[in-house]
Amino acid sequence: MCYLFHMWNYNLHKPLTDRGGYDYVVERKGLWKKIQIKNTKNSTIRLSRNGALGSIHVNKEYEEGDFDYICVCSGLNVYVVPFRKLNFTGSFTFSQYPEYCYDLTNPETYTYRPNIVQ
Repeated sequence: MCYLFHMWNYNLHKPLTDRGGYDYVVERKGLWKKIQIKNTKNSTIRLSRNGALGSIHVNKEYEEGDFDYICVCSGLNVYVVPFRKLNFTGSFTFSQYPEYCYDLTNPETYTYRPNIVQ
């Protein structure tokens, strides 16, 4: 995933802690966006973050402000979907977001990047 953002000419930064609702921050031309990254072999993933409340393990749904974009890698496809476009039903189903799919076998994927910093 890091390589892909590099090919798209984004600067990628990893936060020092994992307490936020995001995994990386990308920057381009002085604009910053928070990215949540998921990997799966299935066609659906749960949209919640794991955490601990004292000694109790909890799953909490993401909230607006946790991240700006979710980036999901599934096999040879990467989906880069804005938070505001997510349909929060508790899961992410790839068939809902074909316009945000990038085929890693297509050379154009590495040339035409998503415009995530606007």
